[in-house]
Amino acid sequence: MGYDEINGDFHVHSIWSDGSDSIETIAAAAQQHQYSFIGITDHSQSLKIANGLTEDRIRKKLDEIEKLRKKFPDLRIFCGTNVTSRQTGRLITLRES
Repeated sequence: MGYDEINGDFHVHSIWSDGSDSIETIAAAAQQHQYSFIGITDHSQSLKIANGLTEDRIRKKLDEIEKLRKKFPDLRIFCGTNVTSRQTGRLITLRES
């Protein structure tokens, strides 16, 4: 498989947590590479060292993504969260961290 066969990336961190670019910059780069989708998967607050997102910050990030979906109509922008799990396999929720 070559780079020209890649349609997108489901695991991208933005400046909302520990990434180095804004979601708009990421979307523009994805569009330039002719991606059909990107998944913005910043850390939840369970990983505080990575500036993990609180529930309120996740809502604000979603608002930003909604605006960018209109600006980049040919690019599907997914919003996800990189969640930490306990040794038991149980996910750490926002309220537990």
